[in-house]
Amino acid sequence: MLADSAYELVRRRIMDLTIPPESRINIDHLARELDVSNTPLREALARLESEGLVERQNLRGYRTTSLLTARALNELYDLRLLLEPEAARLARLHADLRALEAKLRQTLQEMQEMLDHAGGDDRYALYRAFIEADAAFHTAITEASGNRLLQATFSGLNAHVHLYRLLIRSRIAPWAVSEHLLVLDGLLSPDPEAAAAGMRGHLERARGRLANLVRNEKAQE
Repeated sequence: MLADSAYELVRRRIMDLTIPPESRINIDHLARELDVSNTPLREALARLESEGLVERQNLRGYRTTSLLTARALNELYDLRLLLEPEAARLARLHADLRALEAKLRQTLQEMQEMLDHAGGDDRYALYRAFIEADAAFHTAITEASGNRLLQATFSGLNAHVHLYRLLIRSRIAPWAVSEHLLVLDGLLSPDPEAAAAGMRGHLERARGRLANLVRNEKAQE
């Protein structure tokens, strides 16, 4: 339980950029700050390392990883474009569409409710919940594909964890729900290729928006 608590506390600080990217983590100092011993904190950091949020350096301890660069973002979306349209196509062929539709509509309803309650400055907790709902939407489709290797590969990307840190300075946008509805329409189409096309279009648009965000952040440095 201590390790879980330490994990959530440190993860929140990293995701919220309170601990900036590429910052060295002083375990003794952070343990005192969080009022935990070093052992659960090290366990928490090991979990965060598996998510790609921290990295361990020989003889230097841990540091937070950098934000996605333009190249890393493109590589991430290149891989997602290989995996997720195929997952959508397979889900259309093999999944219980009624159950999948119910799950996806529930997720979209949650996302819309968060949008309705978003203020001028989106709170961390709200934005985090929104991103987790977004991740749940994509994960549900991948799991519905029935391909366990595809699922494991997608899960290992930790895509939404890394994208959150890019998006933390921007606001929740209404296009998120409308685009996911188009993905759902594709899944409910009789043509499995329409399911793939719907997912592909969503990912390509998302990549374009994020690429602009990375360029703007770079220009402000």
